Amino acid sequence: MEEVEQQQKTKKKNNTKKYLIYISFVLIATGISLFLSLHDKFNQTIEALASCDWRYLLLIMAVVLFYISINAFIIFIFCRLYTNKYHYHQAMASVMIYTFYADVTPGSSGGQPMQAYTISKQGVDVSNAASILVMWYIVYQVVLVLFGSVGLVFKWGLLSSMESLNFRVGNTDFSIPIIPAVLIGFGLNLIVILFLFLMSYSHKLHNFILNHGVNIGAKLRLVKNPDKTRQNLRVKVENFRIELRRLQSNLPLTIFISILFFVMICAKFSLPWFAGIALNGYGDIYKTTIDGTWIKVGHTVGDYSIVSFFDACFLSSFHQMVTGLIPIPGSAGVSEIFFSMVFNGFYAKKEHIAAAQIIWRTASYHIPLLAGGIVSAFYHVNPTEHFDKATSQTFTNLQIETYEARKESSDKMYQTAKLNAEEIRKKLHINNPFGKKKNVEEIVVEDKNEITNNDITVTKKEKPKKEKKPFDKRKEKEDEDSDYGSITIDS
Repeated sequence: MEEVEQQQKTKKKNNTKKYLIYISFVLIATGISLFLSLHDKFNQTIEALASCDWRYLLLIMAVVLFYISINAFIIFIFCRLYTNKYHYHQAMASVMIYTFYADVTPGSSGGQPMQAYTISKQGVDVSNAASILVMWYIVYQVVLVLFGSVGLVFKWGLLSSMESLNFRVGNTDFSIPIIPAVLIGFGLNLIVILFLFLMSYSHKLHNFILNHGVNIGAKLRLVKNPDKTRQNLRVKVENFRIELRRLQSNLPLTIFISILFFVMICAKFSLPWFAGIALNGYGDIYKTTIDGTWIKVGHTVGDYSIVSFFDACFLSSFHQMVTGLIPIPGSAGVSEIFFSMVFNGFYAKKEHIAAAQIIWRTASYHIPLLAGGIVSAFYHVNPTEHFDKATSQTFTNLQIETYEARKESSDKMYQTAKLNAEEIRKKLHINNPFGKKKNVEEIVVEDKNEITNNDITVTKKEKPKKEKKPFDKRKEKEDEDSDYGSITIDS
């Protein structure tokens, strides 16, 4: 018993050191990026920050609180599908805990497992907590990819105006364009969500990827542990499939959640636009000539219009596509460097870019990180006792453990929704476009076996039941679909 307690204390101490290292890395990387941004224009940037309109700074913080509140509202809606005792402040606490652990772990790997643990301790069954977060991921990823697609199609000019990453190694100068990085980041997001959809519906593709695809990756030394990779991929696909069915069972709710995600994304991605307003950083662009005179060379991409608002949103989505390729805690350092490249030309002066970067990063990352850390430390469901759960593999294991229960509930919900729709079509004669449509009163009357009117009693004739065919392809297909995707857990 003492050995077990000693092991737990040692594990907790090691995990505490791990998170201190992560936080230290974030602080050091942020400091380096600030130095690189300000070393040649420190005084001008400080002057730009000092001249900010404080009312717009408050508005920026209100926007941050707004999109965090929408995220909490989405979690609240999902949780209320399973229990009526879940409250909004619990959803807000789970979102803040997710924010902290996602911001201090590589690739945001610690956010989901810690949020799932928190939701389960708030009175939601752990299997339902896993379902909620998988559904959250599905809808969010779809909306994010659609948003990025619109940006790439209609705002290609913004993408092509971004400057390249310039650096020197020895006496050699290098220049790396940002467009390929944006396209790669978008392509990876699109491929992930597209393959999950295709593998969920195509048995052949599902088996090909799990068998031949993983084996090819192992031969190319891209996959280190083929068996574990195969199992994790199978878990992700099957969980995606059952939660997608659950979302399809309640399309009005899914559409409403998608709208909320769109509003949340626009609010989050619009912070650079509000920073430009606070800095009064829009207008004509001037530069000095050799004799010291100022000449007008153009106009900023950003302005005070609604078009510029969405330009900032699309540029922010491009920025996220790039930083998502680098799995370091909070994209610290990288996020700041790429901000100045993505928003090149959006503001009037270079110091405006540096000042906007500081405002944006402080509002969108550092303040939520600090607030999330406080909530994680003092919330009565204390997640700091479970540092070992803050890994992506832990969330995969949680999905494996709760798979059977979630699959059963998802199938029941899907079949119920299907039967309800079938019954409605049958009663309204949708399948017979030339038949007479019946109103509600007629439907209610026909559902009764007997209709009594004064002294006259009319008995409804029972229609002979249709004999089932010995071989029903449609029924066979449904049985096959219900069995497809079972996960075998090795003990």
